[in-house]
Amino acid sequence: MNNIHIKQAPVLWATGKPFDAGRIIFEGLPTESRPKWASRILKFLLRRYRIESPQFDYVLKMVDNKDLWSTGHQAFCNLRDTTLRLDEAGQKREFSEEESLLIAILAIAELVCKVTYNATSPIDEFDEDSGWWIVHCLRGFVDYAVENKEEGNESFSHDAWIAISAPLD
Repeated sequence: MNNIHIKQAPVLWATGKPFDAGRIIFEGLPTESRPKWASRILKFLLRRYRIESPQFDYVLKMVDNKDLWSTGHQAFCNLRDTTLRLDEAGQKREFSEEESLLIAILAIAELVCKVTYNATSPIDEFDEDSGWWIVHCLRGFVDYAVENKEEGNESFSHDAWIAISAPLD
C-alpha cells in the first residue's frame, strides 16, 4: 500500500465506508501480522463490554500461539454452532440486549478465526475479505454506541480507530 491509500483509510472510516477502510488497512498488513491485529480488535470489544467466555478465551489463546493457527477452522465452527443456536432461539423470541451483543461479538470472533486460519495459507481458506469485515463490524458497534448514547461513546470511535490502525508491537 502506498501512503495515499493509507491516508484514505481514516477518511473512509469517518465517512461511513468502513469496509473500504478495512480493505486498505488489512491489505497493508503482512499475512503473519493479521491474526494479532484481528485479535486486538476482539480484545478491545471484550474489554469494553466486560465479556468473558471460554470460547473467546480459546480464540485469543489460538492467536497468541502460532502452532494453534491451523485450528482456526475448527474454532470458527465451534463459534458458528453457538451463533446458530442463538439464531434459532431468536426465531422463537426477541433477543435481550445481552444476547444481541453476544451475537455481534461472536461475529467478530468468527472473523478472527477466519483471518487466523487464512494466515496458515491453507488450501481451503476462508473468504479473503474476512479482515475487511472486522472493521465494518467494529464501525457498527461504534455507530450503535453513539445512536444509543452509551457511556463513553465520545471516545469509543477514537479508541476503535486506534485499535484498527495503530502499529502492531
